[in-house]
Amino acid sequence: MLRKYAYTAGLIALLSTSVAHANLISNGDFSQGLSDWTVTAASSGSDYLTDTSGSATQGFWFGAVGGSNDTISQSFQSIRGDQYVVNFTLDYLGGQSNSFVQASLGNTPFATFGTLAQDTSGSYSYLLTATSSNSLLSFAGRNPPSWTVLSNISVTQTSPVPEPSTYALMGIGLVGLLLCSKKKLQNTDAQV
Repeated sequence: MLRKYAYTAGLIALLSTSVAHANLISNGDFSQGLSDWTVTAASSGSDYLTDTSGSATQGFWFGAVGGSNDTISQSFQSIRGDQYVVNFTLDYLGGQSNSFVQASLGNTPFATFGTLAQDTSGSYSYLLTATSSNSLLSFAGRNPPSWTVLSNISVTQTSPVPEPSTYALMGIGLVGLLLCSKKKLQNTDAQV
């Protein structure tokens, strides 16, 4: 009976050390239109839309035709100094040489795509460090007279370095499992 409890405790200790990595951005696929996003229209020539059809072009469409950009942004809870992975997809649908998209965390740009071309289309991933407990992810863009589609936005926290107590818990779990298997092996040897 004691073996059963030790085995169960060992499994629980090992399994409790895993960390779930949930997407911290809501509606990053724009399936709910602009829900959870803040839009700031370009000061002149604003032109944007969202496609919620579930098609390959679902997302936020940048198409501002003036010299300024349309911007979308969303805040998420973060931990100052922790690292986060930001993923997104850009799909360039044509346009002119002054097309532009810039991604920023807080007031710091981390990706700039100027003079977009067809080879700009693709998925992008960046490892960033949070500078506050509430981070603002924003994307600004224009593409006269066509469109650049932004979609599949996600932000996930990277695995933090485990605390010493996590290692202790894992150690206790491993010792419990080893003791159970040793006891079982001894009982099997005694029966033979």
